[in-house]
Amino acid sequence: MSDGKEQQNQNQRRVIDLNVNGHLMSLDAGLYCIYHAPGQMPADDFGFPGLRISLPPFKQDADVSVETFENDGWLGAEKSAALVRISGGPGLILVTVYQNPSSQHPAPKLQVVRLNDAPAIASIGSDAQVAALQQQAAAAQSAQDTAVKQAAAEHKHDISLFAHVQRMGDVTVNAGDWIGIPDSKTWVEGFGLNIKNYIKADDIEYQAVLGKGWMSPWYKGNQFCGSRGMALPLCGLRVKLSEAAAQKYHIRLSATFIDGTKIGPIEDDSILSAESVAPLEAIRFELISIADGKSVTGSVSSELPNSSSSSQEAEVSQKVIKKIVPSKPIRSNVKLKATAAQAAVAKAAERKATTKKNK
Repeated sequence: MSDGKEQQNQNQRRVIDLNVNGHLMSLDAGLYCIYHAPGQMPADDFGFPGLRISLPPFKQDADVSVETFENDGWLGAEKSAALVRISGGPGLILVTVYQNPSSQHPAPKLQVVRLNDAPAIASIGSDAQVAALQQQAAAAQSAQDTAVKQAAAEHKHDISLFAHVQRMGDVTVNAGDWIGIPDSKTWVEGFGLNIKNYIKADDIEYQAVLGKGWMSPWYKGNQFCGSRGMALPLCGLRVKLSEAAAQKYHIRLSATFIDGTKIGPIEDDSILSAESVAPLEAIRFELISIADGKSVTGSVSSELPNSSSSSQEAEVSQKVIKKIVPSKPIRSNVKLKATAAQAAVAKAAERKATTKKNK
């Protein structure tokens, strides 16, 4: 009898449950390099954590090709890359993260860079080719960041927020104003903070939520976090100050998401993300002086927008709307229904009174 139980326990031990998270990544047509962010920890003795990039199990209109060092799409924990070619419209790839539940290793972080407009895909056959791809991707990322920094440098405010917003392109606003349009259902694909006063660029760091349990690397002030023109939405953000800066200031953040979630204002380094992990729609950043509790960024209001916002609040939101015409509001027929209902009640009362009189 004991032998039977021991055999059963051995059979149970043959199955090890892993922590697995899958993400569908949407990319516009083009050629992309997806690679590990620098400084990732190596895998444990079992090869975890690790990443695999593959095609999703359903058909799609776009033609999507994935080429990796390993034939099965395995990227592992560090120092690897994938080439993704998409043509015929936007396409989806499946990014799966595998973690050993008994390990303390964090999930690997990825960087995505668009290389060009989708030529024929090349094969990845050696470590040297992987390194060359990473170098090319890093150069493309550097050029992207330089373009954003140049645009932000034209903004004269002490602290400004810049972002790449779906269908709007690159937008820059004063810190304290909304970037992105609350309730627009248009997501933010990348953002950054341009620092000129009060704190140093190295005194602030931020990262983006790319999916459930999936965070971007940390970026410092004047750096761009996210993507541009890849249809890859951010699903949240986190911002923190250095110990030196935190002695004089703290951060106030607010955010809205396309599922209607509104978070903030919060005044710590918590992660702002909707429970549904919906794409990020709009952000407001403020730097608050600890000495007097006032915002050094000169914001008008720290409250989230709603249907009863003041005209002053509406004016602030309009400053953000520079490159897109908001959709027309849906005309409501609630008032008409109410009027019709009142008329029906009055008519019924009149009819009842006439009937009673006739009797």
